[in-house]
Parts: sequence; C-alpha cells; structure tokens
Amino acid sequence: MGDTLRLAVGIMGNAASLLLFSAPILTFYRVIRKKSTEEFSCVPYIIALLNCLLYTWYGLPVVSYRWENFPVATINGLGDSFRVFLHSHIFLVHFIQRKDNGCNHSDTCYLSFLHHSNYLSFCFT
Repeated sequence: MGDTLRLAVGIMGNAASLLLFSAPILTFYRVIRKKSTEEFSCVPYIIALLNCLLYTWYGLPVVSYRWENFPVATINGLGDSFRVFLHSHIFLVHFIQRKDNGCNHSDTCYLSFLHHSNYLSFCFT
C-alpha cells in the first residue's frame, strides 16, 4: 500500500509540475509575436533552471536511496531540458534579432549564465 501511494502521489506531483513548467508559454508567445525580449527579466528563468537542476540531482540514486525519488528526477530532468533548450533558444534568437543592438542588464545576465552553465556542464561530464 505504501509504495502504491507513493507512486500515485509522485504521478500527481509530476502532473502539477508539468503544468508549472508550461506556465511561461504565454510570455514566450508574446516575445515571439513582438520579436523582442522587451524588458522581461531573465532572473526568474535562471532561478527556475537552478531549482530543476538541484531537484534532479536530489532525485538521482547518487543522493537518494536507490530510486525512491524517481518521479522527482524524471519531472525535473524534463524541466531542465525544457528550460535549457526552449527558453534559451527563444531568448537568444530574439536577443540577436534586436534592431537597436542594445544590451540591457537582463540580456547580459542571461547570456552570461548560459555561457557559464555550458562551461560547467562540460566540466562535470
């Protein structure tokens, strides 16, 4: 009964997390439609990515006992890939396409984070 309950709660948590990962879709739709990042801050997206990375690490059997936190690792791994590929692609494409080529603090912050996260991912592999 305990393992079944844990699996059911894990699946419900994964469904709720998937909805939270899809929350910025309206913002990205606006960025794509206007072809500009405007004054959107990159900080919430960076913090969400770091949160997903930490929870993915927590769910792995290296940290947890065997695979007891498998649902945590799977949904946050999906969130990691969603945030890295989709978010960074949208922000970078629309940052490069800016007509004024001005670089505000948000854009600089996001590009710097992407550079350092790519460097760190190569260091740990």
